[in-house]
Amino acid sequence: MRVRGLMLLFALSATVAGGLFMTGVLMLGMGLKMNSLRDDVPISAFGYKDISPLEIPDYHYHAETSYLSHKLEKKQKRRRDMVAKVCHENGIRTTTRIRPDLLQYIYVNDQHKMLYCAIPKVACTNWKRVLFLLSGKSNITNALDLSANFVHSNANYSQYVRTLNSFSEEDIEMRLATYVKFFFVRNPLERILSAYRNKFAARYSTYFQERFGRKIIKRYRKNPSTESLTHGHDVTFAEFVRYLLDPRTSKESQLNMHWLHYYKICHPCLIKYDIIGKYETLFPDSQYVLEKVGADHLVSFPSKLSYPGPRTSSLLAAAYSKIAPEDIHKLWEMYAVDFAMFGYGYPDFTEKKTAHKIIHKG
Repeated sequence: MRVRGLMLLFALSATVAGGLFMTGVLMLGMGLKMNSLRDDVPISAFGYKDISPLEIPDYHYHAETSYLSHKLEKKQKRRRDMVAKVCHENGIRTTTRIRPDLLQYIYVNDQHKMLYCAIPKVACTNWKRVLFLLSGKSNITNALDLSANFVHSNANYSQYVRTLNSFSEEDIEMRLATYVKFFFVRNPLERILSAYRNKFAARYSTYFQERFGRKIIKRYRKNPSTESLTHGHDVTFAEFVRYLLDPRTSKESQLNMHWLHYYKICHPCLIKYDIIGKYETLFPDSQYVLEKVGADHLVSFPSKLSYPGPRTSSLLAAAYSKIAPEDIHKLWEMYAVDFAMFGYGYPDFTEKKTAHKIIHKG
């Protein structure tokens, strides 16, 4: 679903000191003003301009701290209100009735009345580990003892944690009405890079390389080697971006869920979620969820993230410096609903030595 009537107005001003450039971005459309999307992210350390951030102190707070709890409640209300605003102003409502097929990514914990919508590449492995422990169906007590392969294996994991679409219509309605519903998001362009690193650059599995990599190389690479066409093992990030932007990709089939839009996975215009967590504030937001469902004394959200190597956020500027500015703009257009709905600003990858900015004319 694309955002109708979105317009961009860019003003580039040169500063005298240091020869630096700053781009002022004003996004208008259907009443959406990005400078009004006030939340705690994105932060400049992630390669994005701040949107009047709400600073949260180092993660050493206690549940009984009413002041901080009040701030978290206000933050969640802002996030929910922004989702409702974008849904309303853009007429996004996939259906008037919640069909079971829309609920296949929502995991249920009846003991603590939780509904978690899992968005890949946004800490979903660790959240599925947490739900497994809270199921009480195993003697395992350390979330990190559960392999990623196990929690992502539907055949095995579903024996412990069911998805909402597996219940009767009456039971679905009851849970949607009474359980705490939550999901997590991150900056869409950071998630795209994370998906590329995990599914194409990593060597632990060949499924995505064979399923998508061979097609990508055949379609976009000039004079590919026989080895590349056979294995699809060396897709570049630029080639992956071309694949995402190619109109044929979405026409051939629905996007893979690892790069599918957030609002098409969790349907926040149809389901009123109680908590919208963000990867940029993953640990305090996760603790907030556990406190809300009364499970914070039983389990802690894993402090270790699943993917080895450098954090994706530290690689953003370098990765996108190899992508044409017009293609970055097209990616923003492609994920414009997610950007607006969850308060992320227009992408700006600026480094001190090399300015890589999006300049829009007209």
